[in-house]
Amino acid sequence: MTMVMEVNTLTEEKCSRIIDRLLADFNGSQKIIEDSRQVALILELSASSGLRISEILSLSFADFKYDDGKDRYYVEYVDFNMRETKEAAVPSACDKDIYSYVMEYKVVTLGKLFDVDMRTVRRYLIKACEKLDYRGIRMYHFRKLYYGIKCVR
Repeated sequence: MTMVMEVNTLTEEKCSRIIDRLLADFNGSQKIIEDSRQVALILELSASSGLRISEILSLSFADFKYDDGKDRYYVEYVDFNMRETKEAAVPSACDKDIYSYVMEYKVVTLGKLFDVDMRTVRRYLIKACEKLDYRGIRMYHFRKLYYGIKCVR
C-alpha cells in the first residue's frame, strides 16, 4: 500500500496576498468589512500558529497570554482531536493585530473572539482566491503552511 502525499499549493506569498485581498477589496456594508477582517485574522493566525480553523473559532481574548520569562505570546486552546489543553506560540505581530481588532470592534473579552462560522470563512476564502485566480486552496492549507515552514526552518 502506498501513501499519496498531497503537495500544499499555498505558499507564504500566496498566503499574504489572500490576506491582503481580504483586508483591501471587500467593500460594502459594515458587516461585510467586519467579516472579511475577521476571516483574514483567522487565516493569518492559522498560518502563523498551526491551529485548526475550528480551534481558532472557539478562542476568546482571555486565551491569549504573555510569558514574561520567555518573552513570548502564546494561546491556550483545546485540541479537538486529543481533547486536552495545549499551548501554541503566537507571533507578536499577529497578537498586535488581534489586540487592535478587539479594541476597534469592542469584542466582549469573556465570550468568543470571532463571531463568524466555518461557512463564512470558506465563502470569503473562495471569493478572495477567485479574485486572485488561485485554484485548489482550501482552509486546511493554512495550517499545513505553518508545519511546512516549521520543518524547513
